[in-house]
Amino acid sequence: MARLDVQIIELDPIRHGELTAAAEVWDRWRGDRLAPDWADVVLTELPPPALPFTVVVDLIDGGRDCRYRFWGSGMTRLYGSDETGKRLTETSSEAIADATQRQLAMLLERGGPMAFEVRMPRVSGDFVTKTNLRLPIAEGSGEIGKVITIAQVGPNVLRLGDDLATVWSRAAGG
Repeated sequence: MARLDVQIIELDPIRHGELTAAAEVWDRWRGDRLAPDWADVVLTELPPPALPFTVVVDLIDGGRDCRYRFWGSGMTRLYGSDETGKRLTETSSEAIADATQRQLAMLLERGGPMAFEVRMPRVSGDFVTKTNLRLPIAEGSGEIGKVITIAQVGPNVLRLGDDLATVWSRAAGG
């Protein structure tokens, strides 16, 4: 299995404007708690350009797996399928599942929002870089039970006809 490069990053308000604005919305939902409760989340309060690239997962088995509760329309265009209702370990390549599970584990260990860059190699030898802002969401018990992820793929990194489903497939050896 090809292992995707995952790096923790700090958001840059200029480069990651919508992600930074989404983190501010999460912080408002949170108030003085470690994470907002799912009952306080209103996805339409996220920046409108970010919403199509938003995913909400329900964590399973302490984050070793997850089920996609919400899969934005932009994610469907990027990955070539709607994953709503599906489990990560049932739908993704091993490389995608591994990269996602590593990010979720770091997020759960930290307990607060985190941003990551994931580098996906292309057959040509260059990379597509995808930035993920991951926001923990508590359930009634106060435990983190959901994660909102907002993805950003930089301008001009995908060529005409490319989609991330193809890039991921190639990275996973598929």
